Amino acid sequence: YRDSDDPAKARHYLPLAGERAQAFNANREAYGWFTDAAAAFADDPEQRAEMIEAAAQQPYLLGEIDRAREQQEEAIRLYESVGADRAALNARRWLGRFHWLLGDPREAERQIDLAIDGLERTGPSPELAMAYSFRSQSVMLEPDFEAGAKWARKAIEIAEQTDATAAIIHAYNNLGLCLLSQGDAAGADYLRRSRDLALEHHLPDDVGRAYANLTGQGTRIFPFPYAENDALLREGVEYARRTIPDGVFDRWLRSGWGEFLLVTGRWA
Repeated sequence: YRDSDDPAKARHYLPLAGERAQAFNANREAYGWFTDAAAAFADDPEQRAEMIEAAAQQPYLLGEIDRAREQQEEAIRLYESVGADRAALNARRWLGRFHWLLGDPREAERQIDLAIDGLERTGPSPELAMAYSFRSQSVMLEPDFEAGAKWARKAIEIAEQTDATAAIIHAYNNLGLCLLSQGDAAGADYLRRSRDLALEHHLPDDVGRAYANLTGQGTRIFPFPYAENDALLREGVEYARRTIPDGVFDRWLRSGWGEFLLVTGRWA
């Protein structure tokens, strides 16, 4: 239908093809379908923006953050051009995440603040819950675990009010790491709940984050005894290999396993 003279069917089936490919973790293929879908909506800026934003998630998961950022910025411009303010504000939280990954925490903070300030004016919503959770994620990585826990609890409160499962999963992940890093064993329970819910709802980004946070990736401070930490790292690396090999979390988890083997002297 993309190559046919039936644009209505192209607009119907191209997004479905992207979603189907994404469900199978075929991210490069999903990127192609979502990009084709964006082209099919050339005369509909809001729908085009939705497809570009869906496309941006694919290079992010593959670790191609610059491309993801560029597309997220284009989606925001399109949303704003037609007054789709809530969608534009919601898109800014991901733009903030991409800036953080590219080494610009100030711009990351600015973008997430824009999302929060705008969404708070419209009352509780799943979008606001997720914006709070993205703020939790950014401050815990400074690291400010007390502030991270505060924002995570705000996110969970709004998410529970609005039945926002994805925001609950995201915020549990943040709260778990903040608590665990402050010596509270309850943090591990939140991280495991986040991982299990993310597996159930097929959210590989959150699964990868949960495994990275459970295993102390990047800190050389490992929260569990050797055998337990080793098992979690093996699980995480195997999950990443099955889903998005050489993607962003595959790289992080393999790096974390290398750190673990080096610190514990088990590399031989």
